[in-house]
Amino acid sequence: MYKMSLTIKDIIADTDLFQDTDIIYAQRIDGKFLKESKVVILDLTEEEKDISIDETIKTKCPGLDYFLEARVLNDLMFDLEGEKPPLDLDKIIESILHYIEFNE
Repeated sequence: MYKMSLTIKDIIADTDLFQDTDIIYAQRIDGKFLKESKVVILDLTEEEKDISIDETIKTKCPGLDYFLEARVLNDLMFDLEGEKPPLDLDKIIESILHYIEFNE
């Protein structure tokens, strides 16, 4: 587990903050993930990955919800960074949050 005070905006702005195998959990604000939502990045062992998401949340990051696997976030970032014209950070965040709300 990485113990840092990060937000969704922070991790999207700097993908060096996590590894492809990490799992990201985030705080919902008024029922939604927002760019200022706090996140916890977990580097789970293979055994921990077999535990249910709800149990992981209860023991490792109470009050948060599953956000996304880091690998998927990297894939989304790669796709969005190739957009023409280029998207600014706020548009990238908006697109990722939309994806999570409607496609996950």
